[in-house]
Amino acid sequence: MATWTSTGLSNSSRFKAAQSTVSTANSVTELAVQYQRYHNTATSTGTSILNASPPVPCWPGSSTSSLLLPNNNVDLTVWCSMLWFFGSPNPTRIVTFSTCLSTISPAACASAPLLQAVVYYDDYKAGGGANTCTYGHSGGTCGVDMAIHSWVFVPIPPAVTGVNVPGTIAPPCITTKNFTLYGTGFSSPPQVYFIVQGTSNFTAYPASNVSVGSSGVITGCEPTAPTGLATGTTAAVIVTTPTGTSPFNLATGVTTWP
Repeated sequence: MATWTSTGLSNSSRFKAAQSTVSTANSVTELAVQYQRYHNTATSTGTSILNASPPVPCWPGSSTSSLLLPNNNVDLTVWCSMLWFFGSPNPTRIVTFSTCLSTISPAACASAPLLQAVVYYDDYKAGGGANTCTYGHSGGTCGVDMAIHSWVFVPIPPAVTGVNVPGTIAPPCITTKNFTLYGTGFSSPPQVYFIVQGTSNFTAYPASNVSVGSSGVITGCEPTAPTGLATGTTAAVIVTTPTGTSPFNLATGVTTWP
């Protein structure tokens, strides 16, 4: 908090302002979380938070999604990026919320946020059903379930800088290839997703046997190849940890499957 107060904690007025900033960051992030729960803005065209890198405003129709803090005139903005598990229940969506001063760019906010939250949503009714949901607080099925995966102030989000898939199957992998990820900010427990672009959407496939090694790299087994996926398909690789989610970037992806 020292960087936000710019003075010692003995300065009560600045310390109170910092406390208010934290409180407002919680409030505006919670507002964004609840909006995304009931308004899935993942679309193939127009405004979309789907795999947004850098992230975009958490609600459409505005260049920002912000809240003005009374008294000390601090304006905070929340930026969003989402993974979509199309056709797969629990969860159907994972959204990363990055909150910063409104003077900070979306890319800079995602890499060094004041507050970053990762929230899981399930849009399907218990017991299965159609792979669609209806919107609204009353009778809607979007956001029928929600779980906060992480809520961290001043985190160091993960970033993937390289992917290595040797092309072989080795323990602990049984039916899919093993892989190694290089980057920064990796912490346990990590979750790794391979993101594939379809005709009208992106789909996330979770890797298995994922762990962070002593050298700070992530190892694991590729997901099972989706039915009908073309040979040599390029997938983006995304890492989610308790401190956030790495940016969506095909440049650090991997040509995979079968």
